Amino acid sequence: MSIKGFKAMNSNMTCRGFKFKVGKTYESDNLTMCSNGFHFCENALDVYNYYEKSSDTVVCEVEALGEVLKEGDKSVTNKIKIIRQLTDKDLVDLWIKRTNSGYRNSGDWNSGDGNSGDGNGGDGNSGNGNSGYGNSGNGNSGNRNSGDWNSGDGNSGYFNTTVPVYMFNKPTDFKYTKEFENRVRSFNVKPVLEWVPTSMMSESELKNFPSHKTTGGFLRKTDRHDWRGLSEEDRNFIKNLPNFDDELFKQISGMSLSDDVEITANGITKKISKAKAKELGLID
Repeated sequence: MSIKGFKAMNSNMTCRGFKFKVGKTYESDNLTMCSNGFHFCENALDVYNYYEKSSDTVVCEVEALGEVLKEGDKSVTNKIKIIRQLTDKDLVDLWIKRTNSGYRNSGDWNSGDGNSGDGNGGDGNSGNGNSGYGNSGNGNSGNRNSGDWNSGDGNSGYFNTTVPVYMFNKPTDFKYTKEFENRVRSFNVKPVLEWVPTSMMSESELKNFPSHKTTGGFLRKTDRHDWRGLSEEDRNFIKNLPNFDDELFKQISGMSLSDDVEITANGITKKISKAKAKELGLID
């Protein structure tokens, strides 16, 4: 039985030096997790645990046609077919579906995909009486609403037809677009991993990560993220967002985007640019 999945590659359609092409099928004589074979993820967004979210990464829909080994969120097969390359819109749509209630319908009077509750239309809704896409709560129309009885897109709270998009804890005049959502989700931000020895692994981890028997442990994803890989373009993009607040950003990311440094002289502390501080020889 074949398995559908997703594979990330470099922009030139290579992975570990192997060149792929859409529509082609490839086979390997050996099959070893993390070593031999063709690796993929059954969930499209899990590929970003192994590849950067950037214009240098492409994601393809694939089909595993041979033997398959699975460990955690990754799989490997000895025979794979490259079906198609996903567009930015494809990835956004997959994210919306993933962040709601899955792909099966529960409750009554549902249409579309990924609905739970009663009386929903559209895709990816939870709660009751929702139409549109990606809604939670009750009685919402439009897309990506939370709370109850909202119309329009991206509303939270109750009985709203429209609400401002908040950035850095303050309302803005910004209008939500899928292009903006995709831009924000392309940041090179990776989950922080921690090494867990076999002796500290849970029963489920021992079962899901059998390679610990040879490696002595596994890398566990934490709820923290590493923002240090942000490009200069991404840094400037964030700093130019409405209401940008470097202190709030530091609370979220653990790092500052400010170009200023604090210099204390004669008991007085002032902020000056890093470039100026280096020019004066105050910092390296």
